[in-house]
Amino acid sequence: MLLLSVVVFATVFALPLLPGLLEIVWPRDRKALNVDQGYVRDPHFFGESSRAKIGSYLQEAHGQMPFLARFLSRRSEYAYADTRIEVKDGQTERNVLLAEECIVFGDGARVLDAYSAGTMLLGNGVSARTLLCDGPMSLGEDCRIDRWIDARGDITVGHGSVLGSSATTAQRLELAAGVRFGRAFGLPVVTLSGATANTPAHTRTDAEVVADGAEVDGDLIARRDLRIGDGCRIRGSVKAHGTLVIGSGSAIEGNVIARADAWIGDSVTVGGHLFCEGDLRLGDGTRIGNAVGHKSVYCGKHLELGNDVRIFGWVVTEPLGRAIA
Repeated sequence: MLLLSVVVFATVFALPLLPGLLEIVWPRDRKALNVDQGYVRDPHFFGESSRAKIGSYLQEAHGQMPFLARFLSRRSEYAYADTRIEVKDGQTERNVLLAEECIVFGDGARVLDAYSAGTMLLGNGVSARTLLCDGPMSLGEDCRIDRWIDARGDITVGHGSVLGSSATTAQRLELAAGVRFGRAFGLPVVTLSGATANTPAHTRTDAEVVADGAEVDGDLIARRDLRIGDGCRIRGSVKAHGTLVIGSGSAIEGNVIARADAWIGDSVTVGGHLFCEGDLRLGDGTRIGNAVGHKSVYCGKHLELGNDVRIFGWVVTEPLGRAIA
């Protein structure tokens, strides 16, 4: 009876392992996963999708300006199209706005969606759902976007504005102090008039240390906290399983990965991607990527950008990131 119980127990225990053991002895899945290593997410997906939908509407409206009709079969929303559109201070506009040349929003205006084939200018305190522009776009101070903005020209954003889930441009994206965002893409993303992020992250006393001015050929991996001194050059990637501190003026030619918090000092250059699972602060003058090699900055918690930070590519944060006020 005891022997039978042992056999039954062993059989029940082994059954879930049988497929794995068979795969080890007679492997059938020998090929690597079919992953496109060259895939790049289109930062303008929302914008281009919306332009495709708006195009036919503007063709119908051309020559009949001003033009008002139901927008994209939406029951409760209409689109108003004109050559130039002005929304006055404090005005609430309940129609979707489409302009061939320019849209100007006065201070405190409230709108739904807006598209301009030319320029778009927002005063202070403007609220909108989505904004789309084929030329340059300028947002004043304390503007609030519920969803996203996209432009083919430069975007400038005033102090204290909130950019919703996404802000993308094919050219330069300038963020003043106190601007908050979820994802941002620009060539480059630039911060203006921020305060210095001059308080280094705390590292433990047993942290691995790279002395000031040191040069390292190859990758640098730390199993705990890592502190890289000022003026160092790392000809490879850096990974810290704890907190990471990179001193001012250092250059990292590869990727930077931190499993906890990371503090990047002033005037640091990173040639690759930057991934941080904790809080991330980028000091004044930090450079990520370049005009040719577009890179990504990812932050799992809170992201703060110092003054004159330039990131060529994506900036993604789980909570809202902000340019330091």
